[in-house]
Amino acid sequence: MGSAGRPWLGRGGAALAAAATAMGFAWAQAPAGIWPLAFLCLVPLLAALAGRGLVGRAALGALAGGLAALAVAIGPAATGTASFFGLPLWQGWLIGAGIGQLFGVAGFAAFAVLAGDPSRGSAAQLALRVGLAFAAAEWIRSALFGGLPWLLLAYALAPVPALLALAPWGGVPLLSAWLGAIAAALLRLTVGPARGAATRVLVLLAALGFGAALAAPPLDVAPAPGAQLPAGAVRPLSRGSRAPGALRVGLVQPALPMDRWADPLHAASTVAALTKLSVAAAHRYPIDLLVWPENAVQALLPANEGLVAQALSALDGSVPHLLLGAPRYDPAAPTRRFNAALLYRATETEAAELVATHDKGKLLPLFENTPGWRWLASVVPPAADLTRGDGPRVLRIDETLGIGPLICYEVLFPEVARQHARNGAGVLVNLSNDAWFGGTGGAQQHLAASIVLAATVRRPLLRSTPTGVTAAVDAGGRVVLRLPQDEPGVLAVEVAPATGRSPAVWLGDVPAWFALVLAGAWTVMERVREPRDRRTKAGSSE
Repeated sequence: MGSAGRPWLGRGGAALAAAATAMGFAWAQAPAGIWPLAFLCLVPLLAALAGRGLVGRAALGALAGGLAALAVAIGPAATGTASFFGLPLWQGWLIGAGIGQLFGVAGFAAFAVLAGDPSRGSAAQLALRVGLAFAAAEWIRSALFGGLPWLLLAYALAPVPALLALAPWGGVPLLSAWLGAIAAALLRLTVGPARGAATRVLVLLAALGFGAALAAPPLDVAPAPGAQLPAGAVRPLSRGSRAPGALRVGLVQPALPMDRWADPLHAASTVAALTKLSVAAAHRYPIDLLVWPENAVQALLPANEGLVAQALSALDGSVPHLLLGAPRYDPAAPTRRFNAALLYRATETEAAELVATHDKGKLLPLFENTPGWRWLASVVPPAADLTRGDGPRVLRIDETLGIGPLICYEVLFPEVARQHARNGAGVLVNLSNDAWFGGTGGAQQHLAASIVLAATVRRPLLRSTPTGVTAAVDAGGRVVLRLPQDEPGVLAVEVAPATGRSPAVWLGDVPAWFALVLAGAWTVMERVREPRDRRTKAGSSE
């Protein structure tokens, strides 16, 4: 074991190592949340890849990815699919397993191919290559067939905001590269040659994360009541506090049963329940903006806008703005339907004034439409044939304060939040419905992705969901407040909008492309060089 160019593990041992990586990956993620495994879980797979060719590496990576998907993703995927389509749970498990295998196998197989042979090269070279390979592979999984960036390894770091310090500098790709490089250095430190060099590489990588934490401006999340809130900070809302320029928000969680929430026939009673919680919160706190979850009004708007008007009338002008999720149609083309976030303003009349609308641009394939693969619609019709929105829209409370809405799993796609930040949004608001997941941990996994996104774009992020997790996250990725799951309530917070652009916002997908091009070129050059190396060895042996 440890010889360059020769397998370190036999076939059985390599398969067990791939399984160990899968389980470590699964346990690192929510709901288990054993985050130190994020630094360790890739080590067994790297040991299994040592001394193997491209096909053998791809097979082991596929095994690890497939097992990881079965271990951590199938529960939320199966339960969510069965709930959404009204299918028996066993059918949800079949569909969930298929989705997990497609993305899990592809991502880990790509990583194993691009990572090369861990038994070759110096510790520094291996750390660089594995880091690039893992960043590229995670991005491939995020973009494949429209992308499903669910359960990226970087999300396992969400419980420890200090570990997200690299996020604003390069987003998830930089965090992924960091985790991959640390795993490679740990491998060499334990079983590979040149352990002293591996130690130096580990120290350098640790210093990189520590330096990024020092370079990021700190956020004081709990300044004295009445004091100026630092940009991007969040704190509990109290009766007497009002920081200059801050927004006072009430995030409403009705905790209604899923069968009632999903049924348009219950639209009026659902709005009534949301209104009751909102009125109680408005009597207790000075609120500028109430936020209701995704599809809070199940009935199509604007035809059923009277439901919104009734809610605003019940609030009696005490809350000037209401942001909610609802299906809407285009009055000029009624067949065009959208999953929308709509901002309303209270008026002195009984009418509801629509200020601005954001239509969901990242639609869930087969659930909301079949973007890019229309042929699938004839085989598996989408549950709701929605129209894709024409781009992220900032919803403006006034001339200086803009809100960047993210509907459901749009929070997984950093390009949406980056565009909101470029367009002047100071606060991100995620309207979601995680009730489909039941108690499988999907809601916690969704929250973890939201936390990493907030740290990446350096914007506070507020979540409103029907059953949880409703939470307020500051611009540093700290969960300042959250409501218990499956309990009705209103989370009242005061949030200071953030300004400026993090390096990750400026760079966009450049770090991911950089990793993909370099890792790919490294692999191609290695393949081209192999026949020449074999000829050289053959000539020297003669």
